[in-house]
Amino acid sequence: MKSINPITLPVLVFFSLMVTGISQAQNKFTVSGSVNDGNNGEKLIATTISIKELHVTVTNANEYGFYSITLSRGKYTLITSYTGYEPKEIKVVLNQNVRLNFNLDQKVNQLQEVVVTNERRDANVTGTQMGAQKLDMKQMNSLPVLFGEKNLLKTIQLLPHIVPVGEGSSGFYVRMGHPTRT
Repeated sequence: MKSINPITLPVLVFFSLMVTGISQAQNKFTVSGSVNDGNNGEKLIATTISIKELHVTVTNANEYGFYSITLSRGKYTLITSYTGYEPKEIKVVLNQNVRLNFNLDQKVNQLQEVVVTNERRDANVTGTQMGAQKLDMKQMNSLPVLFGEKNLLKTIQLLPHIVPVGEGSSGFYVRMGHPTRT
């Protein structure tokens, strides 16, 4: 049996690994492109690009809206998403390098009306105070005045269920009661 030269064995291993690496590299392809706003073509930065079949987020678009993903040969579904835009799916067959641009459409959200109050809606049912009448300063400022001064007693007499006692008197009836019980 013939012995193998000690230099030949490492060279043989090196070439076999190199051939294996080259054959593996030929099965990898790159899909790249940019992500743009569908309305005005503006580049969308930091857009997320995911591969549906791998269940992972692969990359984000850079500050120019460009992305690049290297994958093995096969069929993939690329999903891109960006806040305020509708996500988009595109199927691609990777058997060569592919240039694929995404144009995303803005998401339209119809919001419900928001009403802000300082009282609960059921305050009139759960509260213990009944028959209260409020006099708002805006309401008081909108009323006509005599000689440039606001008169609180005259303004109160304009409220519902308030009846003045008579002309020249400062008293008034509340719900048809007596002037001394106000």
